[in-house]
Amino acid sequence: MASYVVWLDTNHAHIHKFTPDSADQKNLKRHAQAHHTHDHLGEARNEQAFYHGLAAKLADADRILLLGPGLGKTHFKAHLDEHHHGKLAAKVIGVETVDHPTDNQIDAFARKFFHKQLP
Repeated sequence: MASYVVWLDTNHAHIHKFTPDSADQKNLKRHAQAHHTHDHLGEARNEQAFYHGLAAKLADADRILLLGPGLGKTHFKAHLDEHHHGKLAAKVIGVETVDHPTDNQIDAFARKFFHKQLP
């Protein structure tokens, strides 16, 4: 069973994977757009590429908890609903607002949250 906690904002994702035998953490960074451009279509494609890449890293998830300080987590959840419905979208068991925790704080939050989800 692979449980994931993803803390994300609009430019970064911290991916924490928990299995019965191990815990692993990876980071994913969105490729930056050139500053001072007004290419909204390019920005949207960049965001979609970031979200597709993030979804690919969660392919073996049994359950997913999304964390973040702003709208990044809800935008990613909407992306999953639109592009990965029935697959990953159904595995999201929570979306929580969390400011900028350390990796250890994310791990502690995950353990507490997932423990509540056990039957």
